[in-house]
Amino acid sequence: MFRKDAVVLVPVAWPLDGMTIDDPSINLAEAIARMTPHATLQRKKLNKVTAGGNAAMVWLSGEIELATTAGEHGEPRPIKKQHVVRVLELLDAASNWKVVAASFGNVRALEESTVFSPIPAQTAAGPLSKLLVAPREVAASLADDPAVVVQGTDKAEYAVGPVAAKALLAKWSKLKLDINKDTGVHEVRGKHWGYAVANVRYSKGDISYAMSALIIAVPTGDTWSVVALHYLPL
Repeated sequence: MFRKDAVVLVPVAWPLDGMTIDDPSINLAEAIARMTPHATLQRKKLNKVTAGGNAAMVWLSGEIELATTAGEHGEPRPIKKQHVVRVLELLDAASNWKVVAASFGNVRALEESTVFSPIPAQTAAGPLSKLLVAPREVAASLADDPAVVVQGTDKAEYAVGPVAAKALLAKWSKLKLDINKDTGVHEVRGKHWGYAVANVRYSKGDISYAMSALIIAVPTGDTWSVVALHYLPL
């Protein structure tokens, strides 16, 4: 389902938060499994599925609910846990509807961190990369489409449709966000779709939080209309 050069963000920190899907050292299933080491998967469920697109591209979003049990640290009874992984994918018609970019992010509160790993297949930053740290500009360029989706790191940070998405972006408009330039960006802009991936630092006083992010947009004349945005905690 992934194109060989697809760039995928996964829900773990260094060294696995960014990869190309053909990287022989890691795969998506292993990256998700590392969220729950030594655990047994009991149940999985797909929720909140949203899809939009046109004849050339499709974006998909949703939440994967994982229920696990694990007997660690000498516990007499298995420990039951529940994890939610938010997903965003961009599928390309010209590539036989394979995924060209995707993000899989663990839903949890941000933790203080300065750990970033390099973004794969780095390119020059462009107009889409700049939007990753500009929620106000994203709101202004949001597509008028009921399938528009904005996903954050916390459970409540989830919005579908322009009205809900703009309301969530407004809450983020005063946050101090900047792209971690040391780890680079990956931006692709084509005739029918574009996307950008980067690591984003959220600063609050002397505390820094690490995120990665994926934005998907479609061209509208000389500008771009955003259809999806996803921030992942690292």
